[in-house]
Amino acid sequence: MNPVRLVLSGFCLLMLCISVGVAAEPAELPLDWEWVETPFGKPVVDRGPEGAWDHYAVDNPYVYAEDGKYYCFFEAQDIPGSQPDWHERIGLAISEDGLNWLKQDATNPILKEGPAGAWDNPITKLPAGVVKRDGLYYLFFSGRNSEAKQVGVATAKQLTGPWTKSKDNPVLPRRVGKWDQFVTTHPSPVFQRGDEYFLLYRGMKGLFFDEAVGLAVSKDLVHWERASESNTQPVIPVKANVRSLAAAETSAGYVGISQPEKLTERRYWQSNDLVNWEAGRSITIKASVAAETLSAPFQAKGQWIILYEQKDRIYRAVLTPPDGNQE
Repeated sequence: MNPVRLVLSGFCLLMLCISVGVAAEPAELPLDWEWVETPFGKPVVDRGPEGAWDHYAVDNPYVYAEDGKYYCFFEAQDIPGSQPDWHERIGLAISEDGLNWLKQDATNPILKEGPAGAWDNPITKLPAGVVKRDGLYYLFFSGRNSEAKQVGVATAKQLTGPWTKSKDNPVLPRRVGKWDQFVTTHPSPVFQRGDEYFLLYRGMKGLFFDEAVGLAVSKDLVHWERASESNTQPVIPVKANVRSLAAAETSAGYVGISQPEKLTERRYWQSNDLVNWEAGRSITIKASVAAETLSAPFQAKGQWIILYEQKDRIYRAVLTPPDGNQE
């Protein structure tokens, strides 16, 4: 073939992939680089004013990227939990660079608690796993009442809403007497493999103890079953002290960052199939206080970024080479 024609063919193929929205290959996430809070000591999503739905806390961020914009779904609390009529709800902030975030105050909170006595009252929280399928967006979240924590889903035709909770909620219910008697979402995407979708979830024998990582599978994003490997036991056991896993797909497979009880024990976890996970090196995030619940790593403007909770506000860290030079 003529070399010029070969080059043009490759270019046309690239442009065709871009035009039809074919996903790019997963990028490398250098595991020997360091996470550094940037800007240091300054939240990128702050709490609202006194009396606002998000005045007491904003935390547990999850970031979804589309068409050059970044959508940070986060949970927020209005007043202390010791007071009557407190709630946790889900809001949205949008960025074009992964640094400057604008809350969508006209529509926030985008997802509220259910009615009195519902499975998700007084808490609708932990947004995660946004997926677009057949023109509809699916947003996973956790609901809690006085008896249990369980996983639900809401749908919308656009990311800014309005969002409607599924009539099938909770789509991943608890299992009384099992290792996952309480279940919540992880701040990770819903991963697609072939024609199936996979949801990593946090299972607990009791509320905030005996915590482990489970895996659920679905073909339609509404009807979920435990993956066979997760039916009788978690895919990452209690003894691993993971609690929550912020995972992303990279060129090396799936890479997760754990949220242990002691943050000094945080580390990478790696998997090729979402079932078999191996512990990697320990991680210290250079944060101004203590980086708590993390978003899954995401890429913006050529950088790997995470958002995280710190002092009931949301901060940002950038993956940086050991010498500090990203050029």
